[in-house]
Parts: sequence; C-alpha cells; structure tokens
Amino acid sequence: MEESISTLYNKLAKLLHENKDAYLIAGVGTELRNDDRVGLIVCKMLQELGYNCIQCEFGLETCLEDIIKSKAKTLIIIDGVVAENTPPGSIILAKIDDVSGGFLATTHNIPIRLLIKYLRNHNVALETYIVGIQVKNIDFGTNVSREVLEGAKNLVKILSSIMKQ
Repeated sequence: MEESISTLYNKLAKLLHENKDAYLIAGVGTELRNDDRVGLIVCKMLQELGYNCIQCEFGLETCLEDIIKSKAKTLIIIDGVVAENTPPGSIILAKIDDVSGGFLATTHNIPIRLLIKYLRNHNVALETYIVGIQVKNIDFGTNVSREVLEGAKNLVKILSSIMKQ
C-alpha cells in the first residue's frame, strides 16, 4: 500500500498541475490525540512556507464553510490514517472513493463520504483525495511519534517542491 516517494511525487505533481488554482489543501487533525495532529502539522508547515492550507481541527466538518467559499473543484485532505500493513509515517495517496474500502480509514468519526456529498451539493470538492500519513499512536496526548513527524516533513518537501514550480 505504501507508495515510493518518486511515485507519490509524480501523482501529486500531476494532480496539482492539472488543477492549477482550482484546488484546496485542508489539514485535518486533533491536537490532543498524539499522531492524529499530523494533518495540522503539515498544514502549519505549508503556511509557514507561504502556501495556502486550511486547518480543520477536530475534523473536516469544522471547515465546510471555508471549503465552500473557496469554490475549489479539487480538495486534497491531509490527515492521519490507519492502513493495513503500513509502517508508521508512510504516506498514502487515495481517491475519496477508496477511503474506508477495507484498507484505509481516516481517524475521525463523521463519515468522510457524507461530508464530501454535502460539499459536492455545493459544487465544490468534485474530485477529492486523501493524502494520509500512517499513524502510530492516536491515544490521548500531545506527542507525535518520530516516524509520523518524519512523514510530515517528507510530505511538506514534496508539496512545496511541486507548488513552487
């Protein structure tokens, strides 16, 4: 399931370049669940580099209004995920239709498909992707594991390299 860095780079580059200014990146996470905050960490790092990313603390549902206002046709959600047989810190790219299909699940409670259906009814997020970082520990706490933090840094390098082109 884990993708090589070059494969991930090529897929994300194609996705971002095909959609130019019609995409939005949303970092999702919960600050108090250890590795679950990884989407927020990636988003903060991208913002510090001058890139647009909205932070959706506690879940995508907290940002629905901002996503609708963006009018983005493509939504890229960065989140902690639980994928079978995948080492912590691994980065996975999946279309939303693959999420919860037995091999990948986000770490939040409201079904992602329900949220995406709502957004699509507002003519946004017509194409939606999850860029997931495999979590190690989502128990209550504020410590991010070394592997997950390394995955976050790798993802920021990939995205910033693509977006500055």
